[in-house]
Amino acid sequence: MIQRMKKNIAICFFSSLFFINTVNEVVAIGKDNAIREEVQKFEVTKWYDYEPAVVALKGTVILLDGYGPPNYGENPKTDEKVRYYVLKLDKPINVRADSKSDINTDDFLNECLLQLVILSDNLEILRAKLGKKVVVTGMLYQGHTGHHYTNVLIEVKKIELDKEKDK
Repeated sequence: MIQRMKKNIAICFFSSLFFINTVNEVVAIGKDNAIREEVQKFEVTKWYDYEPAVVALKGTVILLDGYGPPNYGENPKTDEKVRYYVLKLDKPINVRADSKSDINTDDFLNECLLQLVILSDNLEILRAKLGKKVVVTGMLYQGHTGHHYTNVLIEVKKIELDKEKDK
């Protein structure tokens, strides 16, 4: 399991030293104003919790190819070809392990792709959103079977077009 990042992290950036403290602030060491402006653009990746927490995330719905039974990619010549919907996030996220869960046991850092889990009755909703900027509301959980193609999945409760996509 990846250990949570509780200590300060040093980052070398344009020959200057920065660190991210435990409250997720970026602090510059040095006096160069141009460097300070670059640091202000730098965003610290936000942490999210697994289910039962409900999250709202922005991104684009995409369709990816993968392998299914019998061996889920171990033998591509004989494995079933599958397609699955993914939310390609606008900004990467971190997901925090849940010590009380048997499934959601790992931290994941800088996740950019989340497999979308939705009842098959509602697949038309995803098809209609393919290639579009959306806001997905749902619960995160860790991939734990051969049918889970990303580290973290989101069980979709609601999916809407992103009204702020042009901003």
